Amino acid sequence: MKSLFSEQTLIPFLEQFDFSLVLRADAPQYTILVVSDQAEQLLGYQRAQLVNKSLTDGFSNAPIDPIGNAAFQQVLDTVIRDQRTHTLPTYEQPGNAGTGSSYLKKVLKPIVDTSQQVAYVLVTTIDITQQVLAQQAAEQSEQRLRAVIRQAPVAIALYRSSDMVLELANERMLALWGKSAAIIGSPLADIVTNAELQEMQPIIRAVFTSGTPYYGTHFPSTVQPDSQPEGRFYDLVYSPVRDCHNTIISVLSIITDITQQVVASQAVKASEQRLQSLIDESPMAIAVYKGRDLTIELANEAMLSIWGKSASVVGQPLAVALPELEGQPFLDQLDDVYTTGITYHAREAPATLKIDGKLVTSHYNFTYKPLLDATGHVYAILNVAVNVEESVMNRWHLQESEDRYRQLAAQLEERVQQRTQELDDMNDVLRRSNENLEQFAYIASHDLQEPLRKIQQFGDLLLNQYQDQLGTGVDYLQRMQLAAWRMSTLIRELLSFSRISTSNHQHWDQQVALGTLITSIEDDLSVAIQESGTLIESDTLPTIQGDELQLRQLFQNLLSNAIKFRRPGIVPRIRITCAIVSADRLPASAVPVSREGQFYCIDVRDNGIGFDEKYLDRIFQVFQRLHTKQQYQGTGIGLAICEKVVTNHGGAIQASSQPGQGATFSIYLPVDDPRQPDTVRLH
Repeated sequence: MKSLFSEQTLIPFLEQFDFSLVLRADAPQYTILVVSDQAEQLLGYQRAQLVNKSLTDGFSNAPIDPIGNAAFQQVLDTVIRDQRTHTLPTYEQPGNAGTGSSYLKKVLKPIVDTSQQVAYVLVTTIDITQQVLAQQAAEQSEQRLRAVIRQAPVAIALYRSSDMVLELANERMLALWGKSAAIIGSPLADIVTNAELQEMQPIIRAVFTSGTPYYGTHFPSTVQPDSQPEGRFYDLVYSPVRDCHNTIISVLSIITDITQQVVASQAVKASEQRLQSLIDESPMAIAVYKGRDLTIELANEAMLSIWGKSASVVGQPLAVALPELEGQPFLDQLDDVYTTGITYHAREAPATLKIDGKLVTSHYNFTYKPLLDATGHVYAILNVAVNVEESVMNRWHLQESEDRYRQLAAQLEERVQQRTQELDDMNDVLRRSNENLEQFAYIASHDLQEPLRKIQQFGDLLLNQYQDQLGTGVDYLQRMQLAAWRMSTLIRELLSFSRISTSNHQHWDQQVALGTLITSIEDDLSVAIQESGTLIESDTLPTIQGDELQLRQLFQNLLSNAIKFRRPGIVPRIRITCAIVSADRLPASAVPVSREGQFYCIDVRDNGIGFDEKYLDRIFQVFQRLHTKQQYQGTGIGLAICEKVVTNHGGAIQASSQPGQGATFSIYLPVDDPRQPDTVRLH
């Protein structure tokens, strides 16, 4: 071998370097010429056992070291043939007990002699354990990062360099786009729509260029999957990713769906607005005082009106906004509530406030309620108040009125007692008067009637025995007899009226069937009915409580008048009807004595001569006649008796008529035992 140095001088020279081995290029033996200290320390080679041995003999028992396998010799052959340095793959060398493995790689470098032939091969072993471990750690870190990104509750994507190639995207980002993992590695322009690209591209490029992260809050993104409705909101972050040289290599995109938070926030705002609206529109005065200095944080219009202040006081301490409270108990009460956390209530408490420049005292019901923070400490006080000045004044006035009424009641009681005594005295007088009237009735029925009967008897004797001797005196005698008869009739009528007026009402408990009563009256008037040809029609009439004799006089007088005041040449017709009416439906002119809620309305209607209604105020008075005794006989007491009977029974009577068209007498009697009419009788 041609060389500037002999092998003897070259080997000591090479031993000064960190080459693991120096092999002679004498294939296929590849004699080992040099084993370095590094090889002994790093690889555990034994110099004495390897030097001057062939590669195969020296490393026959080294299964891990690649020098001991056939592939290594093939690499040596290639290095010698190509005269080029070759690096073998990294391999792991297990460590001793208590030490970890090492990661090594071997570099084969040919040494060429002057004839351009490979004379030696330098085998260098490089310990790359730290680099391998660092790389493994980086790979593990990247795997963990990718796992975190995949499982992150937000949408994450990584765009490589400014060409915006999608390097990574988790499932949430893919779902947001509505894409599959097949898009990873594609440019952003191939993933999103043109509108979305125009929105995203300037942001990503700006982050690449400036290195400043971009933050978008409450972003109404148009990037929507088909499965989600429009109107979702996102927080966006585009952050630069730098390498070890601080060079921006990627942009990390994080998209957080905050739709629920936004919707919740909007709901809270809407709720707060509704609450604020309720507070503002509440008729009750409401205010909130914050902190121990009681700064007015809120006051609605009702409270400002009570204070007599404008909204400018909001933000001021209560003592500053309402200096007139100094010396009144309210500031101390509020301080106690803030200190103790106990609600304070007050009713009708007087408060003096300065309104329109004047101190005005009014009464209020109010509450001081402590408001607690999350730690349970008082941070503010809610004040709710109602002005009760009007009710207090009304109660005071009412009390004054009650006092006056008590005095008046005492005076009235005394007056009532006096009046009662007067009424008792008047009742005694009335009782004596009734007794006198009863005595008069007795006299009228006996003492007055007796002379009239004798006049009539003697007149009859004169007519029967001395008619021929009397000559023209017969006419005078007949006139005397007629006058005596009228006088007797008048006395009987007055007697009836007197008895009706002085009767004791308290024992009128007879049940009178009016239908039966009318039938009996028709029998009594049968002669007049037959002579006049009168037709009487009647509804079925009820049974009422009352005095049968008086009720007989009532209806007999009405039927007699209807027959008596008939029109010549016209068949008299009398119609008796009955209906029930409520007290509030009675005519204004009918004012019954009874306070019953319902009344029987019994109408007695005829087709006789009638009368002018201008005489309505006279027909029920005693001795009132609308016709002369020559036209129609009568005393003028009959209708007065009718009115008296109806009044005695708690009712009322009224009449209506037109001359030549008949008359209607309406009788209103209280309902005691109502009977529904079911038939009509025709006579």
